[in-house]
Amino acid sequence: MAPPPKAPGQRRRRNVGLSQWRQLPAAGGSIGKVPSLPRRDNGWLVSTRAWWKRAWCSPMASAWLDSDFDSMLRLASMRDDVFRYPDRVGLHAAITALEDRLGLSPKSRRLLQWEVSQVAAESDRSGSPAPVRRLRAVG
Repeated sequence: MAPPPKAPGQRRRRNVGLSQWRQLPAAGGSIGKVPSLPRRDNGWLVSTRAWWKRAWCSPMASAWLDSDFDSMLRLASMRDDVFRYPDRVGLHAAITALEDRLGLSPKSRRLLQWEVSQVAAESDRSGSPAPVRRLRAVG
């Protein structure tokens, strides 16, 4: 299998294939309000609710479509079941596969060619824009 494509900043020829990579906003999903989890017979665990909110506020949420809601709901249900019933070890592989399809792991983001905007991420952390390093002549 061929290696995954390099990120735009790591390429030698930076003018080739730049349009293939999708820049995601570092500030998180631009979906507005986090969709609520539907009612469930035995309710949702606190950890599942916290994960749901984190996922929908992540940069990857800006790339999801309305049709991805069902996949996210299925993933939430599987995650909830794994924590409730630890003997269901068969769900771990299904969870990992679904997380990969939704871009929720570093490996899957690279394969999907999604890149979180680092400049915005650095400025968000420090409160000011990232410094630009320049060379200067010393005489």
